[in-house]
Amino acid sequence: MRGVAVFVNFVSKRIHPSTLKDAFETYGKVIDVFIAINNIKRRDMRSTFAFVSFSNLKEAMNAINGANNRKIDGFDIKVISDTNVSGFAYHHTVKDWVINQEVPKSKGLQK
Repeated sequence: MRGVAVFVNFVSKRIHPSTLKDAFETYGKVIDVFIAINNIKRRDMRSTFAFVSFSNLKEAMNAINGANNRKIDGFDIKVISDTNVSGFAYHHTVKDWVINQEVPKSKGLQK
């Protein structure tokens, strides 16, 4: 199944994919989670990055608006469109993102 992915930066290397999935399900149906555990560029860092894939664009936008700058597992994560990440194309995505709606704050992530 294809979806719309968001790029999640500064993810704890200790986090389990199911924990990340549960945190993002607040914003919509998560169809896939990929965490870059063995990224060579981040080998000496405590954090890594992940892609969380949603079933549609609206849910992905909800995640960008609601989860960006939230704390999960002790790390302040950054959530952006995966089309804004140079060199990555994890899933099919929409090229032109319009983010202009208010989204309720998540209970799964802390500010």
